[in-house]
Amino acid sequence: MSAEDFALKKAKETGQPYELVKARTQSSDTWAMPTGKWSVKRYGTPVRVRRGGAWVAADPTLQFTANGSVASKAVAGSVTFSGGGTGPFLSGVKDGRTFSLTWPKALPKPTLAGNVATYANVLPDVDLQLKAEIEGFSQLLIVKTAAAAKHPDLATLKFKLDTVGLNVSTDGTSGLIKAVNPAGQDVFTASAPMMWDSTTTAGSASAAKSTGARAQVAAEGAPPAPSDVFVPPSGAKDAQMATAVTGGNLEIKPDQALLTGASTKYPVYIDPSVAWSEHHNWAWAYRSWANNSYWNTKEDVRVGYESETNGLSRSFFELDTANLKGAQINKSTFRIRETWSWSCTPTPVELWSTGPISSKTTWNNQPGKGRKLDTVTAAKGRAECGAGNLEFNATSIAQEAASKGWNTVTLGLYAPNEGDVYQWKRFDPKTIVLETEYNNPPATPTGLGTSPATSCTEGGVIGNTRIALYAKAEDADGGNLQAEFQLFKAGQSAPVATQALPALRGRVVTWSVPDANLVSGSYSWKVRVTDQDNASSAWSSTCSFAVDRDRPSHPPVISSAQFPDGSAGWPATTGVARTPGSFTFGANGEPDLKEIWYYTDEQPRLKSVAPNASITLLPPGAGPHHVYAYSVDKAGNRSDTSTYTYYAKRSNVVDGPGDLNGDGNRDIWTLDAKDQLLTYTGQDDHSFVRAKVEDGGTAFGGAQIAYGGDWDDDGDNDLVSLRYNSNQGKKELSTYANTGLGSVDNQILLRVDREENDHWFNAEQISAPGDIDGDGLQDLLVKQGKQLWAYYGSLWGSLDEKEPVLVGNGDWDKFTVITPGDLNGDKVPDLWLRENATGDLFRTYGSKGADGNLDPTAWGSTAARVKIGAGFDEATYPSLGSVGEITGDTLPDLWARKGGKVVAWPGKQPDANGLSFGAEFVIAAQLGDVPVASTEVGNGNDRIRWADFDGDGRLDYTLIADDGTVSVWVNNGGDGAGGWKLLGQVFKGTTTDRSQVRLADFDGDGKSDYVVINANGSLSVRLNKGGGEGGWKDIGQAFAGTTTDRTKVRLVDFDGDGRSDYLVFGDGGDVSVHLNKGGDGNGGWQALGKVAGGATSDR
Repeated sequence: MSAEDFALKKAKETGQPYELVKARTQSSDTWAMPTGKWSVKRYGTPVRVRRGGAWVAADPTLQFTANGSVASKAVAGSVTFSGGGTGPFLSGVKDGRTFSLTWPKALPKPTLAGNVATYANVLPDVDLQLKAEIEGFSQLLIVKTAAAAKHPDLATLKFKLDTVGLNVSTDGTSGLIKAVNPAGQDVFTASAPMMWDSTTTAGSASAAKSTGARAQVAAEGAPPAPSDVFVPPSGAKDAQMATAVTGGNLEIKPDQALLTGASTKYPVYIDPSVAWSEHHNWAWAYRSWANNSYWNTKEDVRVGYESETNGLSRSFFELDTANLKGAQINKSTFRIRETWSWSCTPTPVELWSTGPISSKTTWNNQPGKGRKLDTVTAAKGRAECGAGNLEFNATSIAQEAASKGWNTVTLGLYAPNEGDVYQWKRFDPKTIVLETEYNNPPATPTGLGTSPATSCTEGGVIGNTRIALYAKAEDADGGNLQAEFQLFKAGQSAPVATQALPALRGRVVTWSVPDANLVSGSYSWKVRVTDQDNASSAWSSTCSFAVDRDRPSHPPVISSAQFPDGSAGWPATTGVARTPGSFTFGANGEPDLKEIWYYTDEQPRLKSVAPNASITLLPPGAGPHHVYAYSVDKAGNRSDTSTYTYYAKRSNVVDGPGDLNGDGNRDIWTLDAKDQLLTYTGQDDHSFVRAKVEDGGTAFGGAQIAYGGDWDDDGDNDLVSLRYNSNQGKKELSTYANTGLGSVDNQILLRVDREENDHWFNAEQISAPGDIDGDGLQDLLVKQGKQLWAYYGSLWGSLDEKEPVLVGNGDWDKFTVITPGDLNGDKVPDLWLRENATGDLFRTYGSKGADGNLDPTAWGSTAARVKIGAGFDEATYPSLGSVGEITGDTLPDLWARKGGKVVAWPGKQPDANGLSFGAEFVIAAQLGDVPVASTEVGNGNDRIRWADFDGDGRLDYTLIADDGTVSVWVNNGGDGAGGWKLLGQVFKGTTTDRSQVRLADFDGDGKSDYVVINANGSLSVRLNKGGGEGGWKDIGQAFAGTTTDRTKVRLVDFDGDGRSDYLVFGDGGDVSVHLNKGGDGNGGWQALGKVAGGATSDR
């Protein structure tokens, strides 16, 4: 049972929401509801952070550390305050980049109270207070008296500014202070520094004129100021301070008129505050300071009119809705804590949709106002009506965001009457929550098939037997599903039969169609999935097949005790993945059978067994699998193909790094010259077996690949691919699931929800370091020009649920990034860097940041790079990688592609020159399988030809009759001891002259195709698509030819790409070549001209 299904089950049983713990993030949690729906809460600031590989509650409470400094218990990033003395009084670290300020003089030891540290009398009667936030920090100078205000150091405050990997600047218009990384991204921001005095509201003309309860409140005196000294009280006189970054200092000039004015009420407070955030942001627009930016301010935000200062405020909130894309929204609530109101008489406040906000949002640069969403009337935040949450109905905007695929929504709080002081309110932006109840519709069904088996796209004929249709159901939310099948007679728009069946996520659902609905004729069918909220997937693609009731059909009966029939769903008991099971192929009452041929999803090449014999299969992974079989009688007649569905349970063992088949040894994935995926499987003796083409012939077309972790939660190490999509005009990032034995399937595109976070669209390399932040999800490194980005995995498939982090400071274009694992035993992944031009290899250790988690920017420290190898230049070794140790010691090794070979170097202890690798040795002398099918073997007049008919890399015995008909004996070992299997006639000829026929691999799939060289030298081709099952595809004329003498034509793989090229031999032995660059007859040929002058007249 999946975690989603378990959560839904518990919610229904208890009648209470049940948390899906694995979906937790810093600022969200997800809950299964008793109704079967889901609810997600997204918080304005993190409610938890990860420490030591586990979630802990966010807590900014300060405490002294072992080295005497002051730090928060658990916040996002890292905040450290001075424990007294010289040195920085505050340091903030986010994503490995540091912002520090130093007071000009030694500081006393602070006193701590909650999240506030107080340094008494840093100047006479002037205290310094520092406040730690979950995302940021604030500082205040508290000037207690008029005499203290005259201290000369308060004319200009000079804080020594130190940064690591940041550039700090100030905006002359908005006063915003920004610290950006080398990619220009904001890491730290600080609103324009402000100062204020202790004046509080003393009533107003408008209040005095009020009647009833409002008049009484006004007569009772001023509302109390908020208790937090970091928040200006109502009515306080305030001023913006000029700010500049000069000479390594942050200089702030207090407003002397306010600081020393006759009407100033002390204490006077001088800030700024520094903040950071990711997907939730807020801005306060304040008419009194119309050009100031209060982006992510740590103060309360404000709404409405305040008469004492003629201040008018509006507040805006940007909320993350990326994970709601495509969902059905039942309801959504925006919640925020009201911390202060003018009185305890309830007054309204409105929630509106607005345009986007940014750090440039000010009163003079407000977002556009959209539509009103809700009004709440309340009064909270006074002694007699305490602070509390207000809840607004945000359902309609959440629904719009989900249907239109918005990453964020922006909401605004407004006073309905912006001249009424009683509607003036304050809110704590750090308390915002968007709680949304939703349901994701099911995904479109996949894995459509019939039993007996037919091709969905090409169809097939089924004889007189019971026929079943099946498909795999998927739903991100889990829960009880229903599959709806529709069956159509050819040429009819109304279904002849429909059937709804219960289904479960990730399971195959099968409809055994009554015979009465399937008389002889042609049919099509489709299926969709509906969940318990009646949300439906799209209809599947339409499949077709034909029925011939006059044709006998007695396909083999397949059975297994270890892996029982799963056509009706997951059996009560079944075997474990990667454990062997016995499968028996029964004759189904047929007395005159010669043999039974079978294949599987994972091994599509045909093999034969005797009737009623048993064989052993090893299901590679958890979930559904299929075995297909047909029988052949002694007269050569073939039955329909039966389909056996079974399930394997997941093993409790998770594969170690680099292990692709679960045997405990590290393996290698690389690409051959045709960009096909090759697997080199490590053995117990530390050798490697010959590489195999593992993806069924599908090329990865110029892709970059990486592997090193489990992306689909099945315990296997999966493949990640970076590949150019010509239709999109950019590169795409995909994962391919490891089947469990080192082959791959199920491509899934990875995505970012925010386009600005797509750094792989033009990237040069990807690397898979594994889980670098300890959350159990796989992470990724993407090299884009001079920049290297660390992406963090997400349960939801988006790689910017947590913002990608820029690693280092910008010289990555010189290097190939290699991920050998943990090199020094500190449980932190390290990197090797190959300098592409020189071939030098460097080591760079990873390290933990102040928060105890990996600091990826440490990898970018040029000072920390140590040369450990030489001679690995990119021209000689285009692919260079490591899966850790492969030679039996504890030292990580290095492997590479070199021409047509795969080679490796054993790790060793550094020598006198610091070099850490032994002599090169060969893993594989030839890169990939011998392409035996890509070149014709034998004379064109011969009756006997040698060709690889089934694509297994061995030459098979083929006999070509005078009419071009082909019969085949498959080479299953070729040892003369029963290693040959007669397939019989596999193709009916199309010519009366066998000398026209060639058997050569035209499309590069490893199987020999049927090629006719016509009298004018043109080529007519039928592609071998079925391994003896009648699977031939006629593509007609594929090349126009360049000679009328076909005896001069040879089909040879000239460029080693696995496809037969067109060669013409002249009378003098000279050779001209046309390369087959696709062989589709649509310009897929490249003329090389004459490539050899010839040395003989006997061609």
